[in-house]
Parts: sequence; C-alpha cells; structure tokens
Amino acid sequence: MTTIADYYGVNTLVQYAELTMNWLVDEVMLDAVMLIAPIAIWIVIRHILVEDKDDPRRVIYSKAGWNYYVKKFWARYCLAKHWVKEPVEKKKEIYAITANAYETRLESPRKIRKELDMDGMAIFGCDSKGNSMKLNIVRKIRSTEVWVYLSLADGSVYQLPGHPDTNFVSGQWKQFEAADLKFSVIEPMRKWRITFNGTLRKGVANEWRLEHDEAALLHVRFNFIWTACSDYVETRDSWDKRLLSEALARESWRDGDWLDMVHLEPEGYDQFGVMDGVVRFGSQDDGSRLYLRGVRQRRWGEMNEINLLRGVRVHGVAVDGSFFTLNTTCRRDGLTRAKWGLVRTATGMVHRIKSSNFDLEQIAHHKNLPSQLKLMFSAGGKNYIASVQLEERSGALLYSGHPWRQQTFLRKLQLNVNGMQASGFTEFAYWYRGACNAEKPPPIAFLRAKKWDCTEDGHVPLVCDLRGKAALIETLVGGKAVSLALLKSLNDARQFSVPSGFCVTSEAYARQTQMYPQLQLAVELLKEVATGQKDLDLKSVCRKVVDAFENTKLCQEVKATLDTFLEHYSEDTIFAVRSSAVGEDSADLSSAGQNSTILGVRSEKVAESVMKCWASLFSEHSVLYRKQYGQELDPGMAVVVQVMVPATAAGVLFTRHPFTGNPRQILITANYGLGESVVSAVAEPDSVLISRSWNNHLKIEEVQIGSKKDSIFVSKSGEGTESINIAEEQRRKLCLSGDLLLKLAQIGEGLERLFGSPRDIEWAVVEEEIYLLQARPITTLDAWTDHELEHEFDMPVVMDNDILSIANTGEVFPGATKPLTQSVLIRLLDLEIQEQCNKHNKNRTFCNLYQSVVGTTSNHVVISVINTVLSNLEKEISMTNKVMDLAVFGHLVTDERLHSTGLQRFGCMSTFTKFHTIYDMLMDTMSAGRVEKSGQREVRNYKVSCAKNATADELMGAIQKSLPHFVEIIRLHGHMSRVSIFTQIAAMSVLTENDADWRMDHYTDISLLLSSCSNVESAEIPSQLREIAAVIAEEDSDFFTSAEPSIALNWILKESDAASKFKAFLDAHGHRSIREFEFHTLTWGMKPENLIKTLQALVKGPLPAPDNAFTLSVDETCRILKSPTKNGTRRALRFLLPHCRTAVARREKSKSGLICAVHVLRTAYRRLAQLLVREGRLPEAELLFYMSHHEMSRLVRHRDPVLLAKAARRKRLWQRWEGLQFEEILFGVPTPVQEKIWPSEGLFKMQATPVCAGVVLGRACVVSDLSQTADIVRGDILITHCTDIGWSPFFPLVAGIVTELGGLISHGETQRYSSEG
Repeated sequence: MTTIADYYGVNTLVQYAELTMNWLVDEVMLDAVMLIAPIAIWIVIRHILVEDKDDPRRVIYSKAGWNYYVKKFWARYCLAKHWVKEPVEKKKEIYAITANAYETRLESPRKIRKELDMDGMAIFGCDSKGNSMKLNIVRKIRSTEVWVYLSLADGSVYQLPGHPDTNFVSGQWKQFEAADLKFSVIEPMRKWRITFNGTLRKGVANEWRLEHDEAALLHVRFNFIWTACSDYVETRDSWDKRLLSEALARESWRDGDWLDMVHLEPEGYDQFGVMDGVVRFGSQDDGSRLYLRGVRQRRWGEMNEINLLRGVRVHGVAVDGSFFTLNTTCRRDGLTRAKWGLVRTATGMVHRIKSSNFDLEQIAHHKNLPSQLKLMFSAGGKNYIASVQLEERSGALLYSGHPWRQQTFLRKLQLNVNGMQASGFTEFAYWYRGACNAEKPPPIAFLRAKKWDCTEDGHVPLVCDLRGKAALIETLVGGKAVSLALLKSLNDARQFSVPSGFCVTSEAYARQTQMYPQLQLAVELLKEVATGQKDLDLKSVCRKVVDAFENTKLCQEVKATLDTFLEHYSEDTIFAVRSSAVGEDSADLSSAGQNSTILGVRSEKVAESVMKCWASLFSEHSVLYRKQYGQELDPGMAVVVQVMVPATAAGVLFTRHPFTGNPRQILITANYGLGESVVSAVAEPDSVLISRSWNNHLKIEEVQIGSKKDSIFVSKSGEGTESINIAEEQRRKLCLSGDLLLKLAQIGEGLERLFGSPRDIEWAVVEEEIYLLQARPITTLDAWTDHELEHEFDMPVVMDNDILSIANTGEVFPGATKPLTQSVLIRLLDLEIQEQCNKHNKNRTFCNLYQSVVGTTSNHVVISVINTVLSNLEKEISMTNKVMDLAVFGHLVTDERLHSTGLQRFGCMSTFTKFHTIYDMLMDTMSAGRVEKSGQREVRNYKVSCAKNATADELMGAIQKSLPHFVEIIRLHGHMSRVSIFTQIAAMSVLTENDADWRMDHYTDISLLLSSCSNVESAEIPSQLREIAAVIAEEDSDFFTSAEPSIALNWILKESDAASKFKAFLDAHGHRSIREFEFHTLTWGMKPENLIKTLQALVKGPLPAPDNAFTLSVDETCRILKSPTKNGTRRALRFLLPHCRTAVARREKSKSGLICAVHVLRTAYRRLAQLLVREGRLPEAELLFYMSHHEMSRLVRHRDPVLLAKAARRKRLWQRWEGLQFEEILFGVPTPVQEKIWPSEGLFKMQATPVCAGVVLGRACVVSDLSQTADIVRGDILITHCTDIGWSPFFPLVAGIVTELGGLISHGETQRYSSEG
C-alpha cells in the first residue's frame, strides 16, 4: 500500500508538515490576498477621497457599534428597572378643582443657588392666520435671558431692541419677569397671565447694535391669558424608553455611570394650551385680539449653553386641534442623539413620541437651514408624516449667555400633517464660540430692604436715624421710611439730596397704645364697627378714635427718645412730619395720600405732630381704604421726621407714563412752592413729557403750562404753610428750566434701574439743588384689562371649527355665571360628564386641569357640542342624532358640517361600542332605583361640618373636605339624567318609526309623551301656590295685593290662614329659586319676598281651577297620539312610557337633591364671606361670589389687595357681561352678537318647534328677566329667552310660553303645569 509520504517522497511527518504549510502559503493565501486586496483598496480610497477627516459630525455624534443591539437591549432593561417612578405626591384627586401642593411647588420659581443654574419658562403659540409668538424667560444668578418674538399675519416681526442679544438685568429675580415681560401664575397648571408693556423693534436684526432707528421702536402692550388644554407631562415622562435606549446604545460606556447620561437633560415639564389676548401698538390703538395655540415648557437645572452642542425643536398646531412638539439634542457631556417629544391628539390625549426620523446629523449641521423638511414620527399607535416649509423672511437670530455661548435660529413654519394644514415654529440651537460684540449688562446693586436684626443694644428702637440699618426694615419703619432710607444710602454722585431726618418707629406706636388703655379700647371698637360686628356709625367712631389720639400726650419713654434725636438739630429748624404706615407704598398697594403729612413744624411741636400722624391712621377715608383692600385696620405706623425743604418748585416724576406705561416717556408735573399743591390737586401744575431713547438720551417732547393760580409755601413765620397767589407773568412760564427738567428725568431713569421697577418720585428744588422726598412703585401699570377679566375663566377652544352651544346650559345657567360658581359647580359638572363620555371612547382622556365638556366663555356657560352630542357618531346622520338634537336644542341641528367635524375628531363609532353603550345604559336603568336610594341618603347626610366659632381658614377647610360628598350627589343626578335621556330617546325612536322626514305630528306627539308625566316634583310648585293664593283671596285680598312685599309676608306668617301652607311650601321648596344653581342667588327660603310678589299677582286676577294640569294614563296617552301608523308602535310605547315617566320623576327628584346640596354649599360660602369680613380680609360679603374658589383659598391665608381689586372690577363689569348675547351654536372662538333689531312696522314670520297642540290668543308679553315680571297679567303669552324653575310661580298666570332656548325635554315638563287653554 502506497502512503502519502511515499507518494511525495518524504520519510518523516515533520517533512510532511513543512510541505503542507508551503502549499497553504503558496496556493490558499495567495488566493485570499487576491480576493481581499480590492476591498482594502476601496476602503482606503473612500477614506482618503470621500470622508472628510475634519467633519465635526464624526466627532460629536456617536455611532452605533458592533454591539449596538446588545447595548440597546440592556439599556431597555435597566431603564425599565431603574427609571424614576412618578412621585406619590404628584397623583391628583380625580375631582380636584384646585392645584395640589405638588403642582403648586412645580409652578413656583426655583431658587438659583449656583453660577450655572437656571430656571426658565418658554411659551409658544400660533394660529392658522399666520400670527405666532415665542416668549422665553430664563432666570440666572446674575442676569435673565429674555426672548420676545411676535410675528403677525401681515409679515411684520417684532423683537426686543436688544436682540439678538438676550441678556438682561432684572430687579425681580424671584419672579418670571424681565425686560418688561412678565409671566405670573393665576392658578397652577391651569392658568397663567402673560403681560408685556414696553418697547419692541419692528424688524429683525442679526447683529447687536448700540444705536437704533427710533422710528422702528414702538411702544407695544399685550396681555394674554394662557389656559391649559392638556395634562402636564414631566420631562422624565416625555421620554420614550425605546428612543432613550437607542440613544444610550450609541454612546460609549466607559464606566458604570452610563445610565446617568439621561439625567443630564434639564428637569421640567411640557403642557399644551391656548393664549387669548390683545396686542396694542401705541397709546391710541384699541388693539387686535389674538387667539394662539401652542405649548408651555418649563425647565430648570444646568444652563443649556454650557454643554448643549446642538438642538432642534419643532412645534406644530394642526387645524383639527392636534398639537405636537419634537425635540432632538446633542450634548457634549451626555447623549448626542437624544430624541423625544409629545403629541396632543384632537381628542385631548397626550402621547410620547415612539419613533422619529429626526436626525441632527442630517439637518443643518453647518447652519445651512433647509427651506423644507420631511418629518416622520409615531405616537399613540398612529404614524405622522409632516411636510414642513420654513419661512425665511420671518426668521430671527438670538444669542444666549455672555460672552455668547449659544446661537439660536428661529423660523415660522407652514406644515402639512397627514393631509391637514398646520402652523408651527422651529428653533435651531448651536454651540457658539465666536465673537460677542454686545456690551455686557453692568451689574446693578439693586436697592432692597434688607433683613437686618432690628434690635439695637438688645431692644427694638423707638426712634432710628434714616441712615441706620433699622430704617431698612419695613415692618418697623413703614414703606415711606424704607424708600427714604434706601435713597439716603446712595452717594452724592447721584446729583440729588435727601433731607436728613429720623423715624419714630412702629414700636413706639405700640408702646403708646400699650401705655394708654383708652386708645386700645377705642381702636378695638373701631375694628368691630368696621367689620360689621357692631352696628354703629363708622364715621363718628373714626372721629372719636382720631380725637382720642390727638388729645393724648406722647408717652414719656417715646418722648425722651424723640427729644434725644431732636437735640442734634438747632432750635430754629423746621421739620416735615410724615406718616409711614406699615404696608403702604408697596408694589401692590400705594396708599398715597391716605394718612397725614404735617409741614412747617418746629421742634417743640414735633411730638404733637407725631400724635396727629398716628391719629390719621384712623380717619374714615384711611380706614375705608384699608378695608377696601382687605388690609389690617390697625397695621401700625411709623412717622418720618425730616428737615423741611423750603422748595421754590416741587412736584411728581413718573419714570414711565402712568396711564399707558410707555417706557419711552417720562412725565413730570410741577408747581411753584411745595409739592403739596401738586399731590393734593390744589392747582393745575405744569406737565412736561420727556422722551427717552433706547440709549436713555433724554429730550423734552411736550410741554403743557398749567394755570398754577395758587401755590403752597412755608409760612413766613416759619411755622406751618400758607397759600400764595402766583403773579400772572409767572403763571405763563414753566416753573422749572429745561436743564432742571432733564436732570430730574435723568435721576428718575437711574432710580428706576436701581429699584428694578418704574417709580413714582416726589421731588423738590431749592436754588437748582434737587431733593428727593419719596420714591414709590407705580402701581397702575400691571392693572388687569377688561378683556383679561372677561376671558380669564374661558374654556380652551383648540381649533377654529370647534363647536360650542348655549342651548342647554343657557336654561340652567342663564346670563353670566359668577366666578365662584364657575370654579366649583361648573368644574365638577364638567369632570362628571367627562368621566361618563370617556367610558366608551378609547380616544378620549380625563383631565381635571381644564374644561373640555362644560365651561364658560365671557362668563356665560357653554357646552362643547363636539365632545358631547357629536362624540359617538355613525357613518351617516342617524335617528339617535335627531332625537338628541330635539332633546338638547329643541330642533334639528346636526347637519353634514357638524357630522363631518365630529367624525374627524372621534371617528366612526364601532358596532361593539354601540352595543356596549346600550348595554351600559340598560344596566344604569335597571340600577336606577338602588342608586336613587343611595343618593337620597347622600343628600340627607350632606353638610359642611365646622364649629360655630371656626375661623375662615377652618371653614374653608371644611368646605374643601365636603366636596367629595358633593361630587357623589352630582354623580347621582348624572346617573338619573342619563337614564331619563336614554328612555326618552328610546320612546322617540319608536314613535317616529324610523321615518327620516319628521312631520308636525311627530313634534306634537313627542311633546305629549314628555308632558304627560306625573309625580314630577317641580310640577307641584304652581299647584301649591294656587292653593295658597285661593286661601288668601278668601281673606283680605285687597290689603294683601296693595301691601309692600315685606308687610304682606309678615301678614301671611302671623294673621293669615295660609301661614301653614306657606311655611310647608318653603320647607319643601325653599331651597329653589330663579338661577338656583348659582351660589350667589337668594333662594325663596332666604328671601320669601320674591314669592310674595307672585302671590300678589295670582290673588289680583280670577283664580283658575284647582288643578287643570295634564294627567293622562298610559293608555290615554298612547290612544290620542297622531303620528304612529303601526299597532306595534303603540304597544311598544305602552311598555316604554311608564319607564319614561319614572325616569323623569327620578331625574327631577335627583335635581332637587343636587340643588339642596348646592344650597348647603351656598350657605357655607355665605358664612365664609361673613367670617372674612369679620377678619377684615374682605370689604363686603357680596365680593366673595366674584372670586374663584382658588382665589378664596389664597385669601383666607394671605391678605391680597390684588385679588380684591380684581373682584371689585368684576363686580363693576358684571352688568355688561350679563347683557352679552350669543348665538345658539358657536363655531370657533365665541364672540358675542349684537342685539337683534326686529322690524318696527309690517309683518314678519317666526318659525319654531311646537311643544303642545292647540291655539292660544293673548297679549304678547316680552320679559327679558325676572325683574320685569310685574308686567305679566293673566292670559298673557310669555315670550322670554329661557325658563327654569324660578319662573314656575308665573306659569299659572300665562296662557302660553315662547322661549328662544331649550330642548323638548325641558319644554315638555313646563307644558305640563303651564297649559291652561
């Protein structure tokens, strides 16, 4: 046998191995080299010729490695295991009507402790017309970054004059306020106020300029109310774990801390919302209303410009009411391909972005912004494709940090999202290390009252020098003295002087009252009278307190200390003694002129003048002023004693125009002599308007020479003052030279910068030397506009073709509804209906942060037609839609436009959903009896439990604690209403026999079915009133009908045989009235005089039969129906009609129970109002109903003059809002309509839906509200806007009723007890 070794001629295995290796090298390796060489050459050529070694994208964007999928899987696992879970304290009560502690804390400004920390808020909004706005405030430790970008539909763009530099110095470091832009929270997570009153530049500047074209600088004011239309989503919740794990997998994991990269992004939250406001250009512009939709983003943590290399953010708002925000960032110290975002669907659901083609590496890396983009992303199981057009002409450039560290390009967008038009906005941010030619804002040592230890030598000073530390404590020396001490702390280079002096502190005032008990007793009596605890004349009580102080000598301890300070001045020194109450001259409350100032006082009279100043604290006008703003009636008072300035001219300087707030105008008013003639309006002063350029160049713009007939000077005797007539020649001249005016303006400009806010400055001039006597904030600039107050509580309208209606709500809540009722009852009704509507629609979500079903517009209650009637639709308009239209509107409303809008939002209802809904309604119907009994127990047991001697805070807590039980009663009524509507819809569907064209007989028969119900609680009211009237008519009808209502009431209760019936009526129905759901309403039980007027009208005319109301049996009703053509229809109705009647009776009973619960709350709120008045927090009890529940909860804890001023403004404007009228169906943002003017001559035709058969002839009596019911006489045909239970006492008088609003269900009930002919 021949072996391989023999064949090759080798004798050993070693030789064989060597031969084999040689063969492998010669043959196999050569083939491998020949195969691999071309590939290697191609890689080298591509590396040399194609790839750019200097491309920064190779460095900053991490690439997916060979182990990408393994890292992605592990990252996903670690995120699922270690991702921060939602804090327990964040979880909200389902029916919460106010923010919880967690939400309040989230909305509060953060403390900036470190050099690199920031706290910012950005708000974006746009509309379909081409208007858009981007606002941003970022609070930092030494400066504030501010963005203002306003682009209007005409193509004009407005920005701050300092842009593209965004760095500003703000004196309000604890708030979101800088560069005249201010964000202030109205209600956490629900409402914010956005205001701007300053200068904007028309046009865009891409380079920072020191000088500006003054013609391009405009005074602009805008005031917006931002309203949430989604839940808030915290940053950690907006990241999708899939996208996050993909971003993590691309990064290098050099250590075990790779997961910490996800925490490097700033914390915060996003929330979608709408902005409603008015933009005004100049002082003469009435303004244009803008309604913008977008997103609010809050962030805090490390500044973006430190480690953010790149970032792109896209916001979009589609015409169907859907919103989205997409974000992608590349950080130097973290994720280089981070992607996240949110989508708010048209139905209100908020979803995280699950996937996105948003790739920073491919989008404008070299700042070459594209004109078009195509974005693809998915969220909530739906794919979105957006074609984006960037508008170059409306673009802007901004720089952040100083020196500049971030460059951001802004662009408006026009989008097409899944075939729908949309508008939007985008930001391209880049790390910047180029030149910065903007001047760094100089650091400002703001003038602030500091928290010094007010004790000196172990005791609180009774008198302190204005240069001392104690003079900086407001609670010790009052607002006026603090401002003087701050002015005194400035050096002489400011070109003004502050008269030397000292302050008799509030501690001295406290010692004085402690030393004389009669003063304490007098003040306590005044408090009791002012707060309504004692019924005495306030004016006379105030006079007695003033006399008591003026007639009491200064106590020895204070007098000795005062004399010690007076020893530093010569005997012939003349002083000005000025009151300085604690709390006055603040940013919220001026108190100017409320307390005394005594001029020309010699040293021996200073003690007496101090007592007069203290006495002035209790003058009637001073007490009423503090009461009006809910301040302490005895806050304590300090007194400033300064060397008198013998002024040759004096006046007031406003660093901004006090009426318009224009920052480019300084107003100076001046007169000869002392400033008393100016501040007290004794004479018409000179008025000088000084213009201020962007760089603070001052120029006299306008001069108005006043008459200046009289002036006040220091008396020639050196004591007191005297009025002197000014010579005619002097009157015609300005009392100050142009140089002095400009010098004053320059001082004012400097003080505004040092105080960090506009100032109202009192000044005096003596031989060209300027003295400053006061520098308080201007309190009028931040006043709420009428538009803000009217629309503060409006529900959000998320698309231009949204559909609202007043058809149903206008009956239950006629006219304007008070803020308290809106914030409690309307919100809870909305939440209950939301919960029910969302049961069978997976595309809807429940959110208690905004109203989506029932809300208000201009304080009138409206209902969302889309989110209720049109939320569950079939492909075509169905019988159910028609029946619902009749039930809610009283006529057919749903047409192709409404139907298609509903389908666009919610889609077509599936067969499963339809049957599921019917099944649930059947279950509700079967359980109605059990639920009714449970609800009755709730109503009987419902109360607001609180001790008789409780404080306002304790009672407010008890009200808050009772609200969950109130919600259960609302649920009961909701359950009964659903069952009633379901049974009536079933009966109507059977009655019409699926006939698409409804005849008049159909309408008549439907009303007959609904009006023939018996045992309806509300139907008892007219019958019982007729019985009472019959008893009175048999007694002394002439006396009763002619007496005043109060006298007639007393006669019934004490002398009439009808007393028992009347008392029984009030026991049963005393909680009811006109507008019975309104907390402010006085019910029949609270004010029986309203019922007496009706009884007087009933007794005057011939009394009707005891009871001629409709009461038909089931068989009788079915037999007289005209429209049924089939015998089966009548049989089916005989089965359904008893269920309908029972359901109606239960619904009315549950409604009465709900009104009982409303009355319990009404009583509790009225008691709370009285307690707030007694505590001096509320000037009058009625004002409480013009405040929201949230505002009240703040007021019981903190005195707030701003809240009270708002409530008083609402009360003054209420009659105007009450008179607003709206169309029955409202499309888009609701606007009131002008009053309809009917032709005065000729005939015209009105067509409506009949609710009963027959013909009535009578006088037409048009009554717009119950105040005109005295015009109704027996046999009239009542014509009014709508009716509710409060009208029922008048139904026995009338022969027929015609209303503008109401469905057949409500009208069917009124017909039962109103038809007489």
